[in-house]
Amino acid sequence: MMFIDSPMLRALYSLPILFIVFLSWTIVFFFYKGYIFLVQCTLLNSIVYISFHTSLFLMYWSYYKAITTDPGTIPPNFKITSSSSSLEENDRIKEEQYCGKCEMERPSRCHHCHICNRCILKMDYHCPFIGNCVGFFNIRYVCQFMVYASICSIFVGSCCGHLFVVNEGEASIFTMCGMLSGLGLSAALPALAAFDCWLIVNNRSVMELQENTFDNKYDLGDGKKNIWQVCGKSILGYILPINTKYEGDGINYEISVNYCQEELKETEKASEEI
Repeated sequence: MMFIDSPMLRALYSLPILFIVFLSWTIVFFFYKGYIFLVQCTLLNSIVYISFHTSLFLMYWSYYKAITTDPGTIPPNFKITSSSSSLEENDRIKEEQYCGKCEMERPSRCHHCHICNRCILKMDYHCPFIGNCVGFFNIRYVCQFMVYASICSIFVGSCCGHLFVVNEGEASIFTMCGMLSGLGLSAALPALAAFDCWLIVNNRSVMELQENTFDNKYDLGDGKKNIWQVCGKSILGYILPINTKYEGDGINYEISVNYCQEELKETEKASEEI
């Protein structure tokens, strides 16, 4: 939303964000009216309160960072450099990595978003609920948002559900709404969060999955190294949506050794057949 030029389109694409904020506030209201205001203040409930509000704060913080962080785009005066000695191969690479809409060359794993009207580094998809593309520099914040949203929904669903069971089904409408909304989101959000985590650990993107790129040459074979590219090495950055130093830049990617070995074997096999 922040990276769209048209003010009218920015206003239009802000509606899903407002919906997410309204939905989250509504569920929090159900949790307060249907659980917090109805139970006694015990040590266990105090732990629940602190844990829930901490997760809620981190969820909103991550959401803000996902919305406002530029996922990354093509640097000015970017030019493709190829190590191939074949002129035909170099021309083929440049043709494949040329964006006709931006009218410029683009790095590997970069795709054009027709909504943002620009190319995004390691583009996953355009998410209307953050009004932004999910790309190299903000996928960590999207993943953190999904994780903390899952934790909050589990808190709401399980606490309201527990109160519903204890009262043998005689619960307020707020408890019922909190239980149903919390459990409903708990069934969906953790799966989405796990998928985002899987993409990071395996150095994948949604666009590459859609292109049926099964041979992932960017998977370094070590989940830790894959994570370092988009999350950095700071343990604190894995928990908090803070700015950290990335190991990658979204433009240049290390190629898997196993992939290079397989390519070399296929080349040697083709040469022997000739």
